[in-house]
Amino acid sequence: GRHALFRTGIGVNTLVDPQSKPVQGINFHYDMDFFPVKPLVLSIRLGAGTLGEASLTQARMTAGLTLYKVEFYGGYDSQWIGDQSIGGPIAGARLWF
Repeated sequence: GRHALFRTGIGVNTLVDPQSKPVQGINFHYDMDFFPVKPLVLSIRLGAGTLGEASLTQARMTAGLTLYKVEFYGGYDSQWIGDQSIGGPIAGARLWF
């Protein structure tokens, strides 16, 4: 729609550790993008899956500005692998088409 975009997907997770062999799993994610006013984009990603025998969940929130068809964004990403938490600020760019 004009003010929101919702999408879902299934993917593969891989954790590569130089001290052991890679661990893989599957994941499901649900993404929501909101366009309250041009050029602002607010995005949320929620994910769940596995990584080896551990559960994996993810939550990501970003805010971005679009210039032509490129969005420059910043936000925060959190992942929980089993009982371990990994999170921090993120920044990047994505192409809209």
